[in-house]
Amino acid sequence: MYKFIKLLKNTGDCPTVLVEDDNGVRYAQKLLDERQLGIYEKLIELNIPGIPKARISPLDEMLLPDVMNEMRDELFAGSAGLLIEEYIEGSDLEKLSESGFKMSRREFKRMMLSMCRTLTRVHKAGIVHRDIKPANIIRSDRGRYFIIDFGNARIPAESNAQTRIVATLGYASPEQLEGKQATPQSDIYALGRTMKELMPKSRSFTRIYKKATMDSPQSRYRSARQMALAIRFTPAALAVRAAVIAVPAFLIFLLIIPEDNTPSRIIYKNYDSAMDSAEIADEEQRLLNEIAIGNDGYANFMRLSELYEIQGEYDRAADILIKYVDTVNDRRLYVSTSPIYDRLEELKPKTSVDEQAKILDLNGNADYIDRLLDAGESDRAQEVLDDITAHPCKELERLDFYQTDEYYKRLEELKNGKNNR
Repeated sequence: MYKFIKLLKNTGDCPTVLVEDDNGVRYAQKLLDERQLGIYEKLIELNIPGIPKARISPLDEMLLPDVMNEMRDELFAGSAGLLIEEYIEGSDLEKLSESGFKMSRREFKRMMLSMCRTLTRVHKAGIVHRDIKPANIIRSDRGRYFIIDFGNARIPAESNAQTRIVATLGYASPEQLEGKQATPQSDIYALGRTMKELMPKSRSFTRIYKKATMDSPQSRYRSARQMALAIRFTPAALAVRAAVIAVPAFLIFLLIIPEDNTPSRIIYKNYDSAMDSAEIADEEQRLLNEIAIGNDGYANFMRLSELYEIQGEYDRAADILIKYVDTVNDRRLYVSTSPIYDRLEELKPKTSVDEQAKILDLNGNADYIDRLLDAGESDRAQEVLDDITAHPCKELERLDFYQTDEYYKRLEELKNGKNNR
């Protein structure tokens, strides 16, 4: 049972109210039409971090202020379900900005990366939010960020055109203002506009904002994940990163270069299926010989991997890259900006389940922890999490989620045999 607390928002035909259960936990209630119901059902099923948890309830659980009770029948007439959503204790970024709240560079970067991670998963599910703006981003009292209000969201594949402008002026992309269908690039545009309002002074951030808000969708970032990479590895960060990696790499090069200065015979060419078996065997032996005499720069391993791939030996193609990282003992090569990471991600869908697990484990991909949890292997999931936390050079897209009480609660449930996910 819930009790009514207050009216949070009233747009006339779709009020949002704050309610409280018998345990003092607060929720937001909102009526949904048929389209909104489908969107929220999909979001609830996916359980995406950065979106408040929710469930769908019968309409008769809706609580209204006394002055609106006479409108109940009228409101319910166009409704298909009732959203009961986790109420995030905190404030939206619009109100925080108006109150004079200023983000540090570090806090701003963390917020933007959180938004990009959430949108990456939303877009992967085929959903476009269509109304990203500071008022729809909540900063919780614990410093976490959430995207709210998917009331205007749409699945583009289910509609050929946008019949009306639903985004907020100032954040709506040019294509939305023209009445065209919104795409993930439309959300990226709106996130860029939001970014401009909140960002600390920085040339790097300005460059990212300008690309995100280009008039042409094709000129913007291709995805929220690509935008996240630009934010994570700004030019200043890349310069420091390059210096950290380049100096040890140069010293290693001086140690392993052959005494007679015989140049590595790396052949840069595109392999293709036209190579016959004899040519493939000769090229494979050549690359193995180069590696054996110390010319083991990753280019030789990459070419050998490509050679196996054109033969359809995908597991072997992936394994050669994993062996290279083990050889040089530098797991920074698994960060998402490296060619090694990109090649493994390309190969992963083609490889066996065992090889996928090996790749996911080594590059610290959060999907691997999720798979372990889903399989009930909570002890192994904890081991992998501890290893990743101890080695921050491994990229983990959802590290913030795995550091929350919710994650550890889920681990305990799994240990007790209660996988209720």
